[in-house]
Amino acid sequence: FSMVLLFAAFLALSVSSMMRETLTYDEPSFYSYGRQILEKRTAIRQEAFHNSKMPVNALQALPQYLCEKWHWNRAIAWAGKVFSYDEYRWWLSRSVTVCFALLLLGVVAKWSFDLYGRRGALLSLMLASSCPTILAHSHYITTDVPTAALMALALYAFWRFCKNPGAGTFLASALLLGVAQLTKYTAALLTLLFAAIGAFQ
Repeated sequence: FSMVLLFAAFLALSVSSMMRETLTYDEPSFYSYGRQILEKRTAIRQEAFHNSKMPVNALQALPQYLCEKWHWNRAIAWAGKVFSYDEYRWWLSRSVTVCFALLLLGVVAKWSFDLYGRRGALLSLMLASSCPTILAHSHYITTDVPTAALMALALYAFWRFCKNPGAGTFLASALLLGVAQLTKYTAALLTLLFAAIGAFQ
């Protein structure tokens, strides 16, 4: 129950910040790159400000893209009466990052539980959910939180493979290693981190 409360508190803070804070200067460029992938079916960086953007941005642009493609006009019209169109659009995209932040907390809690049991998982989740850096980035349309979440998940999957070698754990580890590369160039460090984990098992 304590863990549920921590997740709920983190979600409440993230959603509150998501709706209250104005856009950062680089969020529109991350969003536009994601839209480019969805609309033009290409990840080629066609604009100068797309130089640091990655395919994971397509997931952040997906909710608004689907609303327009599937003509969910009633939902958009209702939201337009309560909020401005821009607010509604950015909140949809920011909500994807919030989901990645929750995934990150879940990985932290599960890995800690496997290592140290319930108390260790609770302590780790408490620290992660109150971490100022995670809270600050948990609701922005950027690649930071998706990168952290998928790198953590890939590392956890590889750690499980080292503990229980098998086809399933190997495929999960390999798949997540590849998926993480779609988030940020930093994910290339996973190969070194995998080697370090393997060396100490």
